[in-house]
Amino acid sequence: LCMHLTCRKDPFTKESELDAANLEQFLKKYPSLTCLALSDGCARRQGATVLKNFLINNTCLKNLNLRDNMLFGSDIAPIAEGLSQNSTLVSLTLGRVELDSSDKDKIHRTLRQHSTLTTLTLHHLSSMMHAGYFLNVFPSLTSLHLVKSDDFMGEIESMCDALMQHTSLEKLSV
Repeated sequence: LCMHLTCRKDPFTKESELDAANLEQFLKKYPSLTCLALSDGCARRQGATVLKNFLINNTCLKNLNLRDNMLFGSDIAPIAEGLSQNSTLVSLTLGRVELDSSDKDKIHRTLRQHSTLTTLTLHHLSSMMHAGYFLNVFPSLTSLHLVKSDDFMGEIESMCDALMQHTSLEKLSV
């Protein structure tokens, strides 16, 4: 079962069509999801905590797409905690991810034990350094896809360094 949920705001009421409480109820109703795409901010703020709990308790999810969410450290930290305790996810798609150095350290410590993630797709990277960072965080990656990177040439050296250290990567698409 695959679902795409949006948290787009209603243009008239300015209320979110799917808030964290509704997201939580939905995820409880469909515990056997194998594919989940959340867009328009569903994975931010309280939604990140709901997603963390779902990732911890779900034993079916294989693919998670968070592409249309601009995630900051406070958003990605609970999601990373959920990922670290999830043993079924094999594919993750992220959109813009803005991390400072303390966020990177916390997330790296949380995720370095994750062993099932094999495919990572990163959209709209603010820098290729993030791609190199994620390569180091997920040693089990065999496939990395980079889409619409803003500053590819500016960070190519850090990306190459990460690629030289990453031995399991079989496919890289830019």
